[in-house]
Amino acid sequence: MTKARQSEILTPLIRGWNDIIGIQLTPEEEVRLENENLRIIAAVSFPLGFLETILLFGTLVICWNSIAAYATSLVSLASCAAICFLSWLLTRKWIRQEADRKKIRLLTAFLFWVFCIWGILGSVRHYMDGSQMLIFDTVQIAFALFLYVYPLRAAFRVLVSYSAQLFILWRIDHAKGIQIVNYYVLALVILAGYVIRYIQKIRSIQQKSTMIGKNEDLVFDSTHDELTGTKNRLALRREFQNYVGKDLYVVMADVDRFKQYNDWYGHEIGDRVLAGIGKLTLEMFGYDAVYRYGGDEFLIIMERGLYENVNELLLVWEQEVGSLEIEGLDISQPLHCSYGMARGKTESKDDVRRLLLEADSRMYKMKQTRER
Repeated sequence: MTKARQSEILTPLIRGWNDIIGIQLTPEEEVRLENENLRIIAAVSFPLGFLETILLFGTLVICWNSIAAYATSLVSLASCAAICFLSWLLTRKWIRQEADRKKIRLLTAFLFWVFCIWGILGSVRHYMDGSQMLIFDTVQIAFALFLYVYPLRAAFRVLVSYSAQLFILWRIDHAKGIQIVNYYVLALVILAGYVIRYIQKIRSIQQKSTMIGKNEDLVFDSTHDELTGTKNRLALRREFQNYVGKDLYVVMADVDRFKQYNDWYGHEIGDRVLAGIGKLTLEMFGYDAVYRYGGDEFLIIMERGLYENVNELLLVWEQEVGSLEIEGLDISQPLHCSYGMARGKTESKDDVRRLLLEADSRMYKMKQTRER
């Protein structure tokens, strides 16, 4: 069966299951969940490996004279410690490299099946000795407690691993030492634990994503001017430090006779004038460079090297402003903007402020000249 055909069959089933248990994950949320698993494995694997190592050396010291009798236990402890330390090294590496979801899922699947095999071997050995089979169940409970596994994937792992152990026990003595109903009830309880923890985690992630989205919306609304689409003075304050250590062109612009537009045509037309000039300025200088400084003033901050022929660009911008057509505004009276530009290298916030003041001063000189 081709991968495309498998996807065609499985995708509707997965979506239906998602609808039943209320899971609708975005790709970003899936990445966050897998990274959480990676961090959990990193946090748990080293202490567990260290503990197994202590038990290994403790067993060696205590049972040195009869070491052959404990060879199986020693191999079991050593293999568990080796798997834990290997997992710790891999997760540390992948956390630094920001491994993709497939690698993380492969790692969790690998660890699950390796520890399952280890647990089955240990439990079967205890079963044959007449002891309680705790190792396999402990492995299952540990994975259900620590990792977040997609419910269908968890169901497959739990049922297959429990059935595999039952098959081995059946081959030994028809599993006379266990009650099969209770055996599978425990498996279902562990599966329920997987599902409950997964759903709770998903809901927690989704609630956090909602809160993050609302916070981002609030930050955006507080740092942007709704009328013109540009950033505002709060955004400028937040970004002020970014302009330190740069070679800058700073332009302060003001709409000529703006008060008259409001007085003659009304504030609605005045708003259209500001919106039109704001849109044009964004188109010509880019979103990152433009701020509505206040009232009818716009601030443009450009880093040298990112903009060429700034003087020519300003002349073109001024001509485009004059060509703007504003609904409800007499086209016989074209719009004009006065502006002033300052340029310099900044080594501190005071240098940035100095450029703003210099650009503002030059703008007013141009404005006074035009209004004479």
